[in-house]
Order: sequence, then structure tokens, then C-alpha cells
Amino acid sequence: MTTQAIYRCQHCQTRYTYYPSGCPLPLTRLNDNRYCPDCKQFIEESLKSVPKRVERFSKPYDKITLEEVKEAIQQQKKKERWVRVAAPLFDIKNPDNHNITGFIKIEGHPEIFYSYWSDSEKRPEYRIEIDMERNLETGEEYPWEDIRNRY
Repeated sequence: MTTQAIYRCQHCQTRYTYYPSGCPLPLTRLNDNRYCPDCKQFIEESLKSVPKRVERFSKPYDKITLEEVKEAIQQQKKKERWVRVAAPLFDIKNPDNHNITGFIKIEGHPEIFYSYWSDSEKRPEYRIEIDMERNLETGEEYPWEDIRNRY
């Protein structure tokens, strides 16, 4: 079932149908909660000539160990009611072995993505990564900061 809502375009002020949970395939690219399809298409066409200056990518992070991440997860569970998680993997051959995946902020480090198996003897592989940004003009790399305008 696809939900529909009537929104007002922030630019031209016309009413349009917005599909918050996804829309019919031909309209997916222009489905926007701020702009009607006509204004959204114009914005996309206008931005084609503006080159991107920064790209986001993930990079393995070796400044912290898996044991430190697990300890931080336990500490976080004691303090906070809500944690940011990611979609886990499943071990079909051994259903008791589940993948533990999420994000954690540890003092002195950028936000860390982690993924490891509960039975590390049978599946020892794990991932510890951070999101980075690369300046496409200079090639410099920095930890990604998720900046949200609150006003």
C-alpha cells in the first residue's frame, strides 16, 4: 500500500501529491516533500552544471579495537534508552549466531559503524568503519560530520 499526501510546493505554492512511503516507479526521481514534480525537475536540471565538490565514503577504522567497541556498546546500553542500529545479516546455517550491527559515538572518535557476529569462533569476521568526506578538488579527507540545520 502506498500512502499519499497533499503537499504545497515551497516554491510555486501549488498543491501536489507526495508519496511519503514510496511512489509509482516513473515518479520516484521527482517525489519530494518540499517541491512539486515540475519545480523538482527544474532544480535537478539546473544543478547538472554545478560539479560536486565533496564525496562521502566509508573507510576501515583501525584506531579502536572490537573489544573497545563492545565495551562502549555495553556502557551505552546502561546510559541511553535509544541507540542507532543498522540492518543486520543472518546466518542461515546457524540461526543462533546473529550479526550485531550499529553505530556508536565514543569520546575522541568520529561516529563508528560496527558489525560482528555473536559467535566469533564460528564467524570471526567483523567490520569497524567510519564515514569520510573527500574534497574532490584537493583530495583531502576528513571524518564526515552529519550536519542538520535545526532552524
